[in-house]
Amino acid sequence: DLGSKLFGYHMSGREMFIAAGRAFWLREEMSGVEMSIISGKNPMRRDAMSAEGLDASGMWGMLADWSGNALTLGRAPTRALMMEDAFWKSGARRGSLWEQAHRQGTADGHVGDDLSQFIADFVFNPPSAAAETAKDFARYVTLQSTMKGWLKSLQDVAGTRAGRMVAPFYKTPMNMIMFVGERSPAAKIFKMQRYKDAMAEGGEAAAMANTRIMVGTSIMMYLWADYEEGLITGGLSSDPGLRANYARMGMKPYHIRWGDKYINY
Repeated sequence: DLGSKLFGYHMSGREMFIAAGRAFWLREEMSGVEMSIISGKNPMRRDAMSAEGLDASGMWGMLADWSGNALTLGRAPTRALMMEDAFWKSGARRGSLWEQAHRQGTADGHVGDDLSQFIADFVFNPPSAAAETAKDFARYVTLQSTMKGWLKSLQDVAGTRAGRMVAPFYKTPMNMIMFVGERSPAAKIFKMQRYKDAMAEGGEAAAMANTRIMVGTSIMMYLWADYEEGLITGGLSSDPGLRANYARMGMKPYHIRWGDKYINY
């Protein structure tokens, strides 16, 4: 399954660059890839500094559009976000489809050329359920998964004008916390939603969820052991004097020790 997914990423290289280019220059999403900057009822979220965003018209609307474009260099920050979002999501979607196609094909007993033909048909004309699974995976790896339950309620509060003043960014940071948590014992201890769903589904989904915990925890323990031995450094200290002492010892903040050398990470 992993090999099929990686092969899917490799095969979708050209598609990923095309999707990124169209997102940057035309500000549009590629078919089958839902970008985070695209909203439900509105095809595109309104630019804040624009006639539409400010509900302005006439001369004031023209001024808002002109100044918004000028100050953001042609909406460059938004275009850049859309570009990287489209790039990774298109690759993740295609990789997921290849993984699902290989798993389904082998489960159905296809081999050799028959399996290759089955995978090709599956990838380029996927069943609706497989397409939705691929889209969900694309959102997952780009930290844009849809919130559920009390997390969705918090998102609704954070999305208000007052909420944005307190927490201007919510969805991506929260997904990042969940992503790390699902690769640690916290997934079982706190019964995280994605882990619960995988256990309820059983089979490959449950096996992959448990594997994520084991591999993630192993990597965390390995890195912690290296940190305790001084092979990996963090910020060291906020005290300039202590940082100077560490520097005299040859230790540098946010570095990995490799032999007698420190490599910045």
